[in-house]
Amino acid sequence: RLATGHDIVARIGGDEFVLVLHENNESFDERHQRIKAAVAQPLMIQGMDFTVSCSIGVAYYPWHGLVASDLFKAADLAMYKAKENGRNAVETFSQELLDSARQKFLRAEELRKAIQNDEFVLHFQPQIELKTGLVSGVEALVRWNHPLEGMLPPSEFISLAEETGVIVELGEAVLRKACHKAKKWSTNGHPRIPVSVNMSPKQFQNAGVINHVKTALRESGLDPSLLEIEITESSVMRDIGSAAGVMKELTDMGVTFAIDDFGTDYSCLNMLKKLPFSRLKIDRSFITNTPDGEQDCAIVTAILNLARSFKLQVVAEGVETIEQARFLRLAGCEHGQGYFYSRPVCDRTIDALLDKQY
Repeated sequence: RLATGHDIVARIGGDEFVLVLHENNESFDERHQRIKAAVAQPLMIQGMDFTVSCSIGVAYYPWHGLVASDLFKAADLAMYKAKENGRNAVETFSQELLDSARQKFLRAEELRKAIQNDEFVLHFQPQIELKTGLVSGVEALVRWNHPLEGMLPPSEFISLAEETGVIVELGEAVLRKACHKAKKWSTNGHPRIPVSVNMSPKQFQNAGVINHVKTALRESGLDPSLLEIEITESSVMRDIGSAAGVMKELTDMGVTFAIDDFGTDYSCLNMLKKLPFSRLKIDRSFITNTPDGEQDCAIVTAILNLARSFKLQVVAEGVETIEQARFLRLAGCEHGQGYFYSRPVCDRTIDALLDKQY
């Protein structure tokens, strides 16, 4: 209904459409707003009302391309930028967008080469048993030892790795390194110190994830019970049934699972009931204001009570003060992790820490 005269409306994919609009007396901005309003009209399906939104990418002829293929690429790039900006938005193609896309492409290629060149290293942050003050586990955290830029934290590359799919290959490399390191600890006479490895949603949902874990365990010789996989709530909520199948096969081998950043996402009780988690990690955002923040103390206490009901151990993330550590211990939290105990450290430093303790 919004197309007039020589305008064209075409469906090019599942939920993607192209509109070729010719100039008329109405401004393009006004037409974009009318399109958004039309799409947002509620739909009734089987007695239920649904509303949808749209992200619009705009390219103008001849400024953004002289042929249809170039205009389509420009509009597509702008559309994905609109999605990044929170969806239900309109974005117009620009040279800055193109430059940013090229930069992302080059960085993604760097990431792939970095994996091949073994430029990623692990740092380790100990988890402390609050009753005894002893190391009860270690979380493996990836860093990029860039040949020109030095040691880069995850914030510099993880989002791009997720966006480009490189995260699956990177996650495999981290898993292998972590398993080999944990095996060395047990070989060197340390007690059974489990290693925790973060697994991104894309890695966990990858069809080969079970084989990747089995391969890492087989190649390292690590006892599966010494591997804990940390996943976020969003990793499993898309398909709890599929997640349950993956987790069951791995837990049957002895691998354990922890919910990372608990309380910041869906926090679905149904998930706790259906999935075989052993531990949950309270997100640091709830720890920061304890013990003075009344609301955060109440949230932490509620999470601890919930965990006890489901027979789950708890790790509090982001512990930075002795007051926080004392509050958590008295509240019944089993484990703590954070700068109060130790920053993430290199492999030699974690070895020395374990040697000193044991």
